[in-house]
Amino acid sequence: MSANLRAWLTLALTPGIGPVGFLKLIDAFGSAEHAAAARAAQTEKLIGREAAEALQDGAAAESADAALAWAEADGCHLLTLLDDDYPPQLAESASPPPLLFARGRRELLARPMLAVVGSRAATPQGKRNAEDFASALAGHGYAVVSGLASGIDAAAHQGALPHPASTIAVIGTGIDRVYPASNRQLAHRIAAEGLILSEFPLGMGPLPGHFPRRNRVIAGLARGSG
Repeated sequence: MSANLRAWLTLALTPGIGPVGFLKLIDAFGSAEHAAAARAAQTEKLIGREAAEALQDGAAAESADAALAWAEADGCHLLTLLDDDYPPQLAESASPPPLLFARGRRELLARPMLAVVGSRAATPQGKRNAEDFASALAGHGYAVVSGLASGIDAAAHQGALPHPASTIAVIGTGIDRVYPASNRQLAHRIAAEGLILSEFPLGMGPLPGHFPRRNRVIAGLARGSG
């Protein structure tokens, strides 16, 4: 493990910093290592007092250790903005996640991607349409991106999974959690045959503010949506 990766995790997982604050720190200090080692008085003007004190106090130490241990398992990856396979269209978005937990076929990030998202309370016909649409897209080489929600999202994942281009689920919890629980079997299948992405620390539950953040990642990955 490089010192820079550990510092990167520390910045990315410290409560209150967030993607925008992370980039401010990198711009100001030149590297994650220098930012992580800075005094609270130096970082406060960039990320606020609470986050600056959390960074100096090592609030993310346990989360960073857990992330590194998790990434030792087969099929589990930590993806950073510095990695060659970080999707360029997401990197160029307004607030790209500095760290993504990825489980499954990381090579799917090189595929062209299209998003299929919609209502959780979809009609049976709506779900059939979404599944057929996603299957057609994946059959033409597009990785179908969605949010693992009930309804249209789940149908889109199911339609794309049988194809080599498969599907990418961007979730609003830690990658070790499944929400909703009814999609647990689908999530396990995506982890084996597709790819799951999360920017949230391990163990993090489905807080309301997470889902707009998840949606911006879906939008940043996809060339278009339906």
